Amino acid sequence: MDALRSPGGLAAVVVAVVIVVVLVRVMKKGGGVDKRIADLSKRGKYGEAARLSVDEGNLGQAFDLYLRAQEPENAAAVAVRRGDLRQAAELYERATNWERAAHFYERAGMEPKADELRRTRLRLAPGAGTAKAVALAPESRARILESEYRQAAAISDPSEAARGELQRKARDAADALLADGEIGRAAELYADAGFDDEAIHLFVNVLGQPGRAAPLLARKGNHQRAAELYELAGELERAATAWVDVARKSPRPESFVERIAGLSPAVAMTYLDHETKARPLSPQTAEWHYQHANLLAKAGELDRAEVLYEEIMAQVGAYRDVAARMQSLRIEVNQHRPATPRAKTVPAAGAAAPTSFPGLDPQQLEQIASQVAEAAAQQLRRRVELSQLPAPGATPSAVIKTAVLVVGLEQTPVQRGLLADSAVEAARYGPTDETLRRFTGNRPCDLGNIEVYYRLGLFYLAQGNYDNALEMFDAVEETSPAYRDAWRRAEEIQAWKLALGKRSRLAENDAAPGQQRYELRGELGRGGMAVVYRAVDNLLGRDVALKFLSEEISTQPGVRELFQREARAVAGLNHPNIVTIHDTGFLQGRAFICMEFVDGQSVESLMAEPTGITIVESMRIIKQVLDALEYAHERQIVHRDIKPANIMRTSSGLVKLMDFGLAKSLAEGKKQSVIAGTPAYMPPEQLSGDDIDARCDLFSVSVSLYEMLTSELPYEGFDRHKAPPPLSELVPAVPTVLEEIVMRGLAIRRDDRWASAAEMNGHLKKLLDAVTSFVSARAAGAAQQQAKAKTEMM
Repeated sequence: MDALRSPGGLAAVVVAVVIVVVLVRVMKKGGGVDKRIADLSKRGKYGEAARLSVDEGNLGQAFDLYLRAQEPENAAAVAVRRGDLRQAAELYERATNWERAAHFYERAGMEPKADELRRTRLRLAPGAGTAKAVALAPESRARILESEYRQAAAISDPSEAARGELQRKARDAADALLADGEIGRAAELYADAGFDDEAIHLFVNVLGQPGRAAPLLARKGNHQRAAELYELAGELERAATAWVDVARKSPRPESFVERIAGLSPAVAMTYLDHETKARPLSPQTAEWHYQHANLLAKAGELDRAEVLYEEIMAQVGAYRDVAARMQSLRIEVNQHRPATPRAKTVPAAGAAAPTSFPGLDPQQLEQIASQVAEAAAQQLRRRVELSQLPAPGATPSAVIKTAVLVVGLEQTPVQRGLLADSAVEAARYGPTDETLRRFTGNRPCDLGNIEVYYRLGLFYLAQGNYDNALEMFDAVEETSPAYRDAWRRAEEIQAWKLALGKRSRLAENDAAPGQQRYELRGELGRGGMAVVYRAVDNLLGRDVALKFLSEEISTQPGVRELFQREARAVAGLNHPNIVTIHDTGFLQGRAFICMEFVDGQSVESLMAEPTGITIVESMRIIKQVLDALEYAHERQIVHRDIKPANIMRTSSGLVKLMDFGLAKSLAEGKKQSVIAGTPAYMPPEQLSGDDIDARCDLFSVSVSLYEMLTSELPYEGFDRHKAPPPLSELVPAVPTVLEEIVMRGLAIRRDDRWASAAEMNGHLKKLLDAVTSFVSARAAGAAQQQAKAKTEMM
């Protein structure tokens, strides 16, 4: 009571009472509408209940109620708002509204059905358009409601009550327009009344006019989505301008420059001219000037580009691939201006490389340098669009069997045809999940981005992440039942999980009591002797790869001791280019190895990409493989199964040699163990079961490098007697020195091969150094000539 006597206390009580009253009214209002809809439905007044549901925005409930009310035309109007044009057409046909039925059949892409209705029901000539079939009278109810809304909007006051009444009129008019098939007018009316979400849905998903939706998204503050819609509509100048707005509000605006330039070089040039003037060249602003130079080079302004590249080299140093781009630029300049003094001096700048490494052909080195520059430029220009994603069913490798009976830890056999078919294999080489998610627009799955969600499901299948794949396919199925084969893929994932049963969670000897250490998430691959699962180590909280040897091998006499002895020796290897082995032993009666999970691509998959692998890339990859082998061979470990599929490269360029868990330790003697390799990459002594040593791996490395350079294997089947074709016959750009390195590694007699990984790697390093020196010398020569030219101009 004392609190009520003070002004402050009394005010606090009044405010509390007002808040309670408002909350009660809101709750009563919401609850009242739902109760009224339920009461109307119980009394059979489905039409009235449906109209209330429409007012509340519950279109799914309204659609069902209109069907129960036997009002197919109103149900059809709701179907149009939901984007299901085929269902709308069927309902209009059911209501004998032939004009609108034909109109929406045509909009749904069912022109033969639309023509059939016009011919049989409307007596129109075949091919007559919707404009002839639908003739709306000026005095139609929809037009009257639209006119009433426009008049009310012109004189409406800004009060909340007036705004609510105006929006009610707009929704009634728009719904009537939709029922009449005037979707464009309805969308415009929604936009005018502030129903942006409804207007955007109609423009994008029904009318297929994303450009008209873009300004509405910008009005809502979603500038990035607006830019994407302009891009989708083909309005490239507006899209580029919108991306500039997005960039200016981003903490890393320079990351958008490449995309802007791809849409409109003119907009990008204007943007970069302004930004580089405001940001003098420094290590912190080098990316701006680097992108500016790239755009100038692409626009044909070679001199300006060259000056900028030189300034970056002088003030920042070897930034990104500036040296390679300068080399490529010089080659282009020479091709167009062969008579200039600069062209005469450039060959001399790189002439020292062959002298330091006899046998190198300067012309071949120039080809390699150009190839490197072009590959880098392609990588920088590459921007994946949804329309460019690989089509499901297309695969860059051989056709994969669609019905493979699994032989892993499954308790019952299952078919995994859609878990590893050609579409999944293609997803291994396609866009990343980050790229795909960008195309979802950060929205849940809907009719506008359903294909992207489907592709995400394929990507996760390829990555062995079945939980995420199942989530994507379930979202697709919920949005559009029977879309592609999403439901079948989801069923196969569920069948795989069911077949594993309790084996999807595995206890391990050093796990805490009662704890299941490993949880299987999917498959990364399988062969005739092993299956690799993607898993989570719950004890240490990390992603791992679990490799289980086949049951046949695991149960062979003495294999347990042999396997553990060799695995212990390999587990001691600690090298950045060797996949780490965390654990080994037996689970579920099967020999297993727990390995580091590598997030990258195998060289096999890189070779399958359209751009392939350049000569220098191949050398850099094999150099790292030889680094790993040099370390392993010093510790008496021979890999025995080196091939492109067992070489992984991460996004940062680090190479990891896989499957060391199946290697052979020479420290325990030379008795051949039960584990074999892959015949196409084996030397003769391994194929015949003779004793092996480290030179076995060098043969396999050489086969792999031969395949990386030529896309062909050097030997057919098991035949090792016929010498393979020289690499230069298949790829003339391969230097003679590199050819000699590879061909010596492919020698049939072990004594004719390289004596060690270190020896072979030493020659490869010299060749790489020579290529690098050649490129640097060319760049330096170009820089000197440019400086000289600038001095003369002064």
